[in-house]
Amino acid sequence: MGPDLTGAYDKYGPEPLDTVLASLFFPTMEPLFVGRPLTTGERADLEAFLAARSGQAPAPARAATARLFVPGALLFAALAAAMAWLGRNRLRGVRIALVRGARAAQRTRP
Repeated sequence: MGPDLTGAYDKYGPEPLDTVLASLFFPTMEPLFVGRPLTTGERADLEAFLAARSGQAPAPARAATARLFVPGALLFAALAAAMAWLGRNRLRGVRIALVRGARAAQRTRP
C-alpha cells in the first residue's frame, strides 16, 4: 500500500524521521492515527527498525511476481485444456449439416 522505506533512514536521518513519525501527515495514515498518534517508544522502535534496514537493498519484486506467475500460468493452461475438452463436440451437429449440404450440392452439379 505504501512506498518502500528501506532507504528512508539514509535519506532523512534521525531528526527529520522523528518529525515525520511524530506528525504522520500522510493521507493514507490519517484515518488510522487521527485519534492516536505514535508514542515516543513506538517512534523509537520504528526509527530503530528503519536504521537496521538502512544500506540494505530493497526486496526484489520479481521473486513474488514469479511465485504468482507460474501457478497462474498453470491454472490458465488447465482451464484452457478443460474448456477445449468440454467444447470438443459443440460444432459437430453444425458440421454434419454443412457437409451433407455440400455433398448434395456436388451431386447435383453436372
